[in-house]
Amino acid sequence: MIDVYGMESPNAVKVYIALEEMGLPYRNHFVDVLHNENYEPWFTELNPGRKVPVIVDEDGPGGEPFTLFESGAILLYLAEKTGKLIPADRSGHYRTVQWVFQQHGLMGPMGGQLAHFLRFAPDCKDPYPEQRYRTQNNILYDLYDGELAKRPYIAGDEFTIADVAIWPWICYHELHRLDLDARKHLRAWFDRIGARPVVRKVTDMIGKLKSTAGVMGSMTEDHQDLFFARGKHTRA
Repeated sequence: MIDVYGMESPNAVKVYIALEEMGLPYRNHFVDVLHNENYEPWFTELNPGRKVPVIVDEDGPGGEPFTLFESGAILLYLAEKTGKLIPADRSGHYRTVQWVFQQHGLMGPMGGQLAHFLRFAPDCKDPYPEQRYRTQNNILYDLYDGELAKRPYIAGDEFTIADVAIWPWICYHELHRLDLDARKHLRAWFDRIGARPVVRKVTDMIGKLKSTAGVMGSMTEDHQDLFFARGKHTRA
């Protein structure tokens, strides 16, 4: 059994999809990061970086419990544990890994920053941050569209953890105000993955999580300052 500590964020969605696709049993533990539950001592013991997702595998290496954070590392661990969603040949393996790393280094940070300035920095008068992150996201959308014109999935002919890593971030195209329909190959890939039974199951689960999760409007100013590392929580 694998315990998952997460929420409805794209990085947690990756892990839910992987676990479901791989047929691994798991228990989900919702972490209310909007109200700083990730700063509680019990969670800091799981991840000193205080971020979701985290997994605890009761049957880890050597049969011992094993705790792991960072969604990219979790995807690789689960793929290697099961031999699923990652090619067996070494070249295919590393082609898949490169796209997982690419998502971690670019799509995640660029998408996260764009969402931040669109939703959570309404008082920012400088247009530069939003323009910069929108440009970077458009570059990535064009990159994926070009690659998917050559093959059915991000890393090749197979559905892999590379697709699992990227798909939840493309789900935010409307929030990010990015034109998915202008990229027909990316659009077709996005719809095809979204139609997978397992992905639909996870999407339904996330919808229920959102209906019970905290919302920004319910956060105190101190909660928001800690969540965004600003105000009195900012270090010079």
